[in-house]
Amino acid sequence: MRSAGERLLLLTVKGGVKVLTFQRRDLGMGMSVDAFISELRQAVGEEAKPRVVLNLENVAYISSGPMGALIGLCKRVRAAGGEICFCALSPYVFDAFRVTKLHQVFEFHPSEEEAIQALGK
Repeated sequence: MRSAGERLLLLTVKGGVKVLTFQRRDLGMGMSVDAFISELRQAVGEEAKPRVVLNLENVAYISSGPMGALIGLCKRVRAAGGEICFCALSPYVFDAFRVTKLHQVFEFHPSEEEAIQALGK
C-alpha cells in the first residue's frame, strides 16, 4: 500500500512530449485503481492533441485493473487527437500485453528516447 502523498507517476516534459514514468514495481497488489486513474488523468491534463509516453521501466508486474486504466487513458488521448506509446517494458510486462493481444493495438519502443523521437515526427 502506498503512503499518503506517494506518487505513482513522475511527470516530465521532453521536447513537448509528456513522459509518465511509473514509480512502482507492482501495479496491482494493494493499489487503488480509482486513484491510479485520477493520477493518470491529472498528469495528462485536458490539452488538445497531447503527446504522451508511458515509461514502464520500473514496473515488474501489472494486473488487469491498472492495465484497463492504461487502455482507458490511451483511448482518451487518441480521442483528443493525441498520440501515446509505451516504452521500456520488461519482458514479463510486455508479455501481459502480448497475451491480451494489446501489443497489436498500441505502439511500443525499447527506450524512452526512441519513444519521444517517434512521437516527435
